[in-house]
Amino acid sequence: MGKCAARGAATALISTVIQRSTTIINDASRATSDARPTYMFTSSFTSSFQETSALSSITTGRPSRAVGPISTLSAPEAARSSAPLAGIATEPDCSHLWANKASEDWLFAALCSWATVNPKWPLVNLDFVADDDKDPKDLSSINVTTYDFDLKLNDPLEVRYEVVKGDGNADANNAWWGGAFRQAVISTSRYRQIGVTRDWMAWHFGFRDLIGMEPNPEDPSQFNQQAWDSMLRQSQSSPVMVYSKAETTYLKDGDRYFSVTNFENSSRTITLWDPASGGQAGYFIISSEELKEDVQYLWHLAW
Repeated sequence: MGKCAARGAATALISTVIQRSTTIINDASRATSDARPTYMFTSSFTSSFQETSALSSITTGRPSRAVGPISTLSAPEAARSSAPLAGIATEPDCSHLWANKASEDWLFAALCSWATVNPKWPLVNLDFVADDDKDPKDLSSINVTTYDFDLKLNDPLEVRYEVVKGDGNADANNAWWGGAFRQAVISTSRYRQIGVTRDWMAWHFGFRDLIGMEPNPEDPSQFNQQAWDSMLRQSQSSPVMVYSKAETTYLKDGDRYFSVTNFENSSRTITLWDPASGGQAGYFIISSEELKEDVQYLWHLAW
């Protein structure tokens, strides 16, 4: 697929997805005036953040119910030279992903939220390297397309399975689309050269580079509970992820990105996915009120 064709396919799919979500948030009432707050993005990410640690310790003084995954993925060895791109069904899913370098959680939270809305959406940016009759259930290489700072398509980057199977994948024997996107993003000159604070990574290299659309940050303290619930409910029709405060009351992990994968209307509970726990182990449930208390920013595409 050429760059123009990829842009056209992506635009059509994005338009369909976004149209479903443009009216919901307008029905909710804000706790304050319509004026948007001024955001100060200061990093709380320090050298003490351990990339090999998936779960933070629970600090004293927190409620006895610290919310988060109860286990961490242990990825099997990938001994193959080729593998399915996204499972047997070729459908990208959060369970395929793992931020084995926990400081890259912003990337995998974005990928998970993207695939949650529509598994076919990330496939728009993935093309087979050689001829079109290559089997997506057994690929050794793939072309990955991302977007630049001006939201224009970058030239496709050829990514080889042998190079990326060790990072970003819950089980690289079954799916490696996460590792492919990771390689494409971190290979850009902009990623290597720009110094970006951790709480701003989602804007520079998350939704923007992957989807080619402007993401917006929202401060939960600026919204009443009804408006907050409405934003979380968007996760079924438009990608949504959250960034937790450095010090949290309910979440066991602070200074972390999570993907919002479901909002249950009757119980008003949210299913989050933790990239650092990875795979199926990353899913956990938290109440809307608890999440609102512990989130510094909610990131979503422009509605």
